[in-house]
Amino acid sequence: MFKDPEVEKLHQKLEDIVKFLNLERKKKRIKELEQEQQSPDFWNNPEEAQKKSQELSHLKKEIEEIEKIKDDLKYLKELEELKDEDTEILEEFEKEKKRLLKQIEELEVKATLNSPEDKKNAILTIHPGAGGTESQDWAQ
Repeated sequence: MFKDPEVEKLHQKLEDIVKFLNLERKKKRIKELEQEQQSPDFWNNPEEAQKKSQELSHLKKEIEEIEKIKDDLKYLKELEELKDEDTEILEEFEKEKKRLLKQIEELEVKATLNSPEDKKNAILTIHPGAGGTESQDWAQ
């Protein structure tokens, strides 16, 4: 599909992330939540309505982010086809490739940390072991 092996690798990574995140299921859930919001008794339980509204917002944001990366990948493919014609296009291709690589890596981390507990705060405590004053200084 892509001539550049790095871009092909980016494309494959994105496809793997999309499969892992099960976007089709999330799109169905968005439709369900939007239908529930149309119900006249949706706000009868404000706490539940707020939770569902937050879930809907989170799902939409996640889908939009992935769709934007897909669009950027299409643009990168167009640049790839034209990069041999002009050095400016080649420079933009390389710049976009780096930017897209960073975005996909960030998305990969978000996909890995996608359970409800991952959004919560954590307290990390470091205690020095048998290392003398240097380990104690580092732990402080």
